[in-house]
Amino acid sequence: AFAGKTPGDGLRVYLSRNVTLNGVESYGNARHGICVGTIGQYGDLGGSEPCKDNTLTSLKAHDNAAAGIAVEGVGTRDCPVMGSTFTGNGTGVLVQTGAITRVNSSMIFGNATGMRNTTTGMVNAVSNWWGSYAGPGGTDGGGRTGDKVSANVDYNPWTFGRYGADHDGDGLADADDPDDENDGLADTAEVYTYYSDPLNADTDGDQMPDGWEIAHNLNPMNSADAAQDADGDLVSNYREYLADTDPRDKASFFWINTVKLADNPAVVFRCSTSRVYTLTCSVKAAGPWDNVPGQTRVRGAPGGTMTMIGTTCGVYRVRVAIP
Repeated sequence: AFAGKTPGDGLRVYLSRNVTLNGVESYGNARHGICVGTIGQYGDLGGSEPCKDNTLTSLKAHDNAAAGIAVEGVGTRDCPVMGSTFTGNGTGVLVQTGAITRVNSSMIFGNATGMRNTTTGMVNAVSNWWGSYAGPGGTDGGGRTGDKVSANVDYNPWTFGRYGADHDGDGLADADDPDDENDGLADTAEVYTYYSDPLNADTDGDQMPDGWEIAHNLNPMNSADAAQDADGDLVSNYREYLADTDPRDKASFFWINTVKLADNPAVVFRCSTSRVYTLTCSVKAAGPWDNVPGQTRVRGAPGGTMTMIGTTCGVYRVRVAIP
């Protein structure tokens, strides 16, 4: 490996075999950040001395004027690029003058061009993150546009999510997580069907998750439907979401079934196991309201109904919340 063989390159792997380049960072160069191949000051020597069987992993090449990495020369082959990041370059990955390579499991984004292949062969560039859930050149529901690629680049399938990121904190990296923000709607559905944002659980900002809206035939791209009442039961769609009731079923809403009067009044109401409930009490209907001890943020009981016990005579109300 030679550094600076061609002016402006950060690092050059030249006429080499069985070289492992791991964890190298190259940035701010006037030409390429990293250059691998058979082209040097004496022209292309690939016909007599190939550059092959090299392993390029965990590279970081950014803010280079020409390319983050250039793979070039007729004798350059079997030099896979894996698990690397190329961003802020003129071209993220450049393949030219007869080279054969593949680039996988990498992040190529924020470049003027993501990948350019000037050879007639096809470059295997599947399973990469291009800066957008819509892939190279596509704009997703979050307004992210993927780096464009040239002809003869096989980029499909691409990765839905960045490598190393875990947007929803579920322990599963975005690149492997089918639902990166845990809104109940698969990333693929958000990109291809609903055009919502795979990195925003609530694309339209109406406080109802995209997945819940789709499940109840609402529009995750229209915030106005939060205040609407789809089933005409006088409860808004947003309040039905809070109560975990069905905004399309007029008989489904949060309500108190019975109140049992005794020394310790009991309030019986419909509930959901995915919500928590707080019993509050006041001496008059106008308030102020105080939480009843031991009856604060209690998880809903199985079976669809639950009972909360008061401590004194008064006016009671039940509040529902998302855990």
